[in-house]
Amino acid sequence: YSADMAARQPDKSTAGMQEYSASQQAFGMFLCVLARVVNSIQFVLEEKVMGESGFHPFEVTGTEGVYGLIMTACVIMPIVATIPGSDVGGVFENTKDSLLMIQNNSTLDFILVFYLLGLWGLNALGMMVMKHLGSVFRAVSRNMQALFVWLIDMALFYGLGHRGFGYGPVGEPWQGTASWIQVVGFIFMTVGVFVYAYGNAVQQVMAAQAEEQKGIPSPIPVAYSMRELALELDAGVMPSPLAVITAEFNQDNAFGDAEASRTLRSGSMASVGFASPGNRIKRVGSNADVVMIGL
Repeated sequence: YSADMAARQPDKSTAGMQEYSASQQAFGMFLCVLARVVNSIQFVLEEKVMGESGFHPFEVTGTEGVYGLIMTACVIMPIVATIPGSDVGGVFENTKDSLLMIQNNSTLDFILVFYLLGLWGLNALGMMVMKHLGSVFRAVSRNMQALFVWLIDMALFYGLGHRGFGYGPVGEPWQGTASWIQVVGFIFMTVGVFVYAYGNAVQQVMAAQAEEQKGIPSPIPVAYSMRELALELDAGVMPSPLAVITAEFNQDNAFGDAEASRTLRSGSMASVGFASPGNRIKRVGSNADVVMIGL
């Protein structure tokens, strides 16, 4: 009898797991790829908006946040509240129940506050990285998020102990060989990100030197900091990583053409003037080229 009952009970290791067909798995992977495509388009458009409008990265982040809040509250939430699902009331997402949980659970409030602050910091700093180094570097550097998530997971697991926040352990423990493999992978990924950043800076310096010599506008965006660094180096000489870091921290990294850079180097804003009804500052293209446009 005991053996028969044991055979009838589901395996605890697979309890709660749901089997999905091959077509459902393929559709899920397609959605993941589609999300990356949409995310790439978003990065390109964000860089273009910051270039053409001259918005500060915080302004772009705030605008996206307001738009996302309106779309979520007025469009997404009403839709998911009518779709059948497994949430309270038999719907896909019960917003009223979520608000009740927030109202009655101080731990959840604490987590949400930190989540919002972290999300704001992630988007704002991502915009600043895009302004300084471009959308490609932002997309590459986002892979480092997994490293910090893993480190925080382990800090939570060993820092809070087996009780966690009072609902059981949270985070991830050290997994021996598997964790060492993760460490090696993160090292390669981090080195790759910094090598790409350095290569991007070298490319800008070389383009700025060629532009100064030939007088032909560079086909790639060049930051003012890299133009300044190019003037300090002999033609064809690659900058050192330390020189690149120093230039990044000492100069304005908005992308621009050689003429605008010379104007900034002169130290005189009189020749540039201020925005007025007769003239205005506009950023042309996706590279934030500062020019005066007479109206």
